[in-house]
Amino acid sequence: MIDIKLLRESPDLVRASQSARGEDVTLVDRVIAADENRRSAIVEFEALKAEQNALSKSVG
Repeated sequence: MIDIKLLRESPDLVRASQSARGEDVTLVDRVIAADENRRSAIVEFEALKAEQNALSKSVG
């Protein structure tokens, strides 16, 4: 399994590895895009959770 940190920091290296093995290099870009979507969803979730906690304190 490829470390997501390696994909983020050295996508060209992973693309070269994929190409050398005859695999689809666009997979690297799709994984990076999915990771970015995941990370932004987590940030949004955490912000909403903090807002919910603040509202809960003001009500309770």
